[in-house]
Amino acid sequence: MKPIERLTRRGRTRTIAIWAGSALALYAIAGFLVAPPIVRSQLESILGEQLGRKVAVERVRINPFALSASVMGFSIKDREGDGSLFTFDELYVDFTLSSLFRLAPVVESVHLARPAVRVVRNPDKSYSFQDILDRFAGRPPSPPGPTPRFAVYNISLTDGAIEFDDQPDKALHVVSDLQIGIPFVSSLPSQIDINVQPHLTAKVSGTPIELLGETKPLKDTRETRLRIDIDELPLAKYFEYIPVPLRFRIAAGSLSTRLELALSTQNEKLHTLTLSGTAGLKNFAMERTDRTPLLAVGALSVDIGSLDLVNRRAAIKSVRIESPRADVVRRKDGQLNWAALVPEQPRAESAQPSQPFGFSVGEIALSGGTVRVLDETTEKPFRFALDRISLGVTGLANAADAKAAVRFTSDAGAKGKLAYDGSLALVPVSSAGTLDLANLQVAAFAPYIENALEVLISGGALSTKGQLSVEVPDGAPVRVGYRAGASVANFASLDRPTSQDLLRWKSLAVRGIDFQLSPMKVSVDQVTLADFFSRLIVNPDGTLNMQTLARKPDAAEAPAAKEPAKEAPKESVAAPPANVRLGKIVLSNGSVNFSDFFIKPNYSVALTGVAGSVSEMTPDKPGDVELHGRIHQTAPLEILGRVNSLSKDLFVDMKASVKDIELPSVTPYSVKYTGYGIQKGKLSVKVAYHIENRKLAAENNVYLDQLIFGDRVESPTATTLPVLFAVALMKDKNGVIDVDLPISGSLDDPEFSVGGIVVKALVNLLTKAVTAPFALLGSLVGGGGEELAYIEFAPGSAALNAEGEGKLKTLAKALDGRPALKLEVSGRIDPDPDRDALKRASVDREIKAAKLKGAGAKAGASIDEVAIAPDERDRYLSAAYKEAKFDRPRTALGLLKDLPPAEMEQLMLANARVADDDLRQLANARAQAAKAWLVETGSVAAERVFIVSPKTGAEGIKDAGKPTRADFSLK
Repeated sequence: MKPIERLTRRGRTRTIAIWAGSALALYAIAGFLVAPPIVRSQLESILGEQLGRKVAVERVRINPFALSASVMGFSIKDREGDGSLFTFDELYVDFTLSSLFRLAPVVESVHLARPAVRVVRNPDKSYSFQDILDRFAGRPPSPPGPTPRFAVYNISLTDGAIEFDDQPDKALHVVSDLQIGIPFVSSLPSQIDINVQPHLTAKVSGTPIELLGETKPLKDTRETRLRIDIDELPLAKYFEYIPVPLRFRIAAGSLSTRLELALSTQNEKLHTLTLSGTAGLKNFAMERTDRTPLLAVGALSVDIGSLDLVNRRAAIKSVRIESPRADVVRRKDGQLNWAALVPEQPRAESAQPSQPFGFSVGEIALSGGTVRVLDETTEKPFRFALDRISLGVTGLANAADAKAAVRFTSDAGAKGKLAYDGSLALVPVSSAGTLDLANLQVAAFAPYIENALEVLISGGALSTKGQLSVEVPDGAPVRVGYRAGASVANFASLDRPTSQDLLRWKSLAVRGIDFQLSPMKVSVDQVTLADFFSRLIVNPDGTLNMQTLARKPDAAEAPAAKEPAKEAPKESVAAPPANVRLGKIVLSNGSVNFSDFFIKPNYSVALTGVAGSVSEMTPDKPGDVELHGRIHQTAPLEILGRVNSLSKDLFVDMKASVKDIELPSVTPYSVKYTGYGIQKGKLSVKVAYHIENRKLAAENNVYLDQLIFGDRVESPTATTLPVLFAVALMKDKNGVIDVDLPISGSLDDPEFSVGGIVVKALVNLLTKAVTAPFALLGSLVGGGGEELAYIEFAPGSAALNAEGEGKLKTLAKALDGRPALKLEVSGRIDPDPDRDALKRASVDREIKAAKLKGAGAKAGASIDEVAIAPDERDRYLSAAYKEAKFDRPRTALGLLKDLPPAEMEQLMLANARVADDDLRQLANARAQAAKAWLVETGSVAAERVFIVSPKTGAEGIKDAGKPTRADFSLK
């Protein structure tokens, strides 16, 4: 190489060396001299702005070649500025070059020397750093991002101190000599030597504590173990120092642990993070901030086999709980005391973990437990407790094929017992086993019943035992099944307004219950009700106690008046579930007491000895009904037929009868509605009711025997109809009233009422007795109708015809069967027809008289016996004409003119004289003819038939009959 070339090349190298040296010098100057004051200034400025406090840094030292930095003399001042909230002597951080290649911080070691924290709890129980918490709490949360990439190794803290000045309790707590070692915290794999073992040592108020562990760096793995041993840590003491406001407080309890936390990495990746050992609580108590109790536990111990947080699985050996007590309270506003512990927050959509957390629990043992329930929303607070709770669960896990054995027992209320023995699976959630409930006092749940009904519950014990199954499949309705028997014994209740017995029984037993939900199925083999009593009351306002059981809302609770809404369309009647079966219903030794306080004086009646049965019933099959009983222990009651209350539309085909009810006992009703008391009589009733396709058709037969009314009693509600006459009309000669009342109606009629229909039928019967007595009488004797009220005669005649005699025969039969009735007969004439007929009769008599005078009739014969043959009529007509006394046409010589027979007859008719008295005599003759037949042929006592003044013309006639007749009226 030539000398010039060597000189040139040596100069270029020198230049590069100069530039490199200059850059290195600048890097060193920037790192050692320029950056530290800038970092120091920025730390004080940014942290001061973020925290709202004065932040001071004594010195920052940076070694750009070692990639290390130290912050020395750091402090965060108190709000007043006269003290420090947090200080440390030095924070040393040693980075590695791999941070540049990984584009993420990789720290080989971190050391914090002599940190000191001073916290003051002010007299208002706020903290000296409360303003910092409030500042950060008021900021909107940052959107979630990717997991930060970092790796920090060999973390150590030396000679730390914490001073806590509790001014409300006038206590000073000091943690001194605090030493902490953490081998690493990393989300990145890195090859860094571990020289710090996990540990935590300190003195808490002079008491030393120590948590020690070890880290084993192997070829491809690192294992770290840390023991966490705590002896009776007083939770209540330290819980109050939590700066975040909570809605509950820990009132008592101590925590003890013998735990081991194990962490391992494999190929620089976190492999396991497991917790094992035991943890326990003693004398734990949790309350709301108003110091009402929530939960208390005498002792709780958990034996953790392995809790692997990386692989998401846990194996718990046992959980043992002694003397737990939980209080569940529903406030007047409907809020549960537990639900109100955490403020409501909008639900965030959380990503589902790719791997579900699997767990198993070998044994859960709970003893001496209590659950107390208080519901303040009812008028009388509901209080109930499950005491002496014992729970045993073995083999609980959330594996798909895992089933745990469950055994639960407790006292339920004052005398009740509750037990469950079965299995429990978690995937999907399901349980099956035997449920046994004995002697649960119904009165304990009286606040709920009395909140809805005007009923006071005073007794009753519910018992049931059977097989219960519950399954909660994913995305499908909950399935519940229960096969059992049940009973309610010694039930008793009172009617709240009157404080009288309402409903009670000695035994109600339900056998063969088969219930299923989704799809709905209800089946019962038999229901037996024995020794029961029911009280029916008509209140003074006319309402029935059973109709007014539902309580009306108080005025304060009633909704505010609103504008009238449009009338909603009528809804169709909901059909019962198709798969419903009600087996046999058996009643025995029952009684019903009925009292009517609406009428004065009050009325009461007792139905005793009620017994019978209803056979199996399904929506497609009616049940056969057979019931028996006695009214006032003497009058037998019988109900027979078929009924189906499970079908879409009610079906009833029923017959009922009651015999020989003594009527004097119902005098209060008789006085109220008829104005007469009852001295004597018996009532028997037969009814037949048929309801199908929502239509009612019924027959009511009323049989009254020897009904005798007393004196008239003034009653403003009594009918104005002549009751005594109606009774006399319907009562036969044996003292019996036997009437049928057919009724019908539609169940869709908004005013439909069976009782209303029957009352209407009775009123119609009385009205008919007054307005159409002969129609009623005819129906009672089986012949005729309102036409029995008269018989017709030929004009001018009082002779009975066949039709008239037929009516008189029916009338005589009716009078014979009703001796209390009297008959009035009134003859009636129609002036013109009857007058013309009487004139013709007068002419006919004169013709007969002419024959009688001659030789044509037997000597001594009566005119009425004389008969005129057609071939001799003209001859005797001429003879009668010659004897007539009126002026007749004559010749010039004064002799009678010869006239044709027809002209002679017309002249005789024109000159015949019929006086008004003749017509009156004709009317009376008609009445006499009717009476004579009734007395002589019909055998009606003469003193029961009266002839009254005759009537003229059609005045007062409302039927289609002729005025030439005799009218009848009943008295």
